[in-house]
Amino acid sequence: MYQIEVQPNHMLAVLELFKPLWAVEEKELPFIVAGTLATIKEKIKKGDPAHYGEAEFRVKDMRAKLKISPATFARHINTLYDYGRIERTGGNRREGFTYRICHWEDTATAIDQYQALKEAINSL
Repeated sequence: MYQIEVQPNHMLAVLELFKPLWAVEEKELPFIVAGTLATIKEKIKKGDPAHYGEAEFRVKDMRAKLKISPATFARHINTLYDYGRIERTGGNRREGFTYRICHWEDTATAIDQYQALKEAINSL
């Protein structure tokens, strides 16, 4: 049986090699879409403060609560879905889809996580 000893500089080389795949530069959400996401989070937290992390919402119901036009809200939902901020959990086109918010805390982006991993490897 052969064993290969991996040095920290090897890990850094691999990390740099795969950086474009792991840490894609995320574009910032447009200001209005980010505001819509914040408002959705507030409404969900008010509705169920104990279990808001697993809460799902229907597009039709949330749009009525936020009092946004259907076309605008549909664009915002599609943008949030494309950016990976919400995920579709069920429903269909006719009756409407249900969504769930993926990340409640927006503190760590992919680039921040990449830098933290790089610092951890450097400390070895």
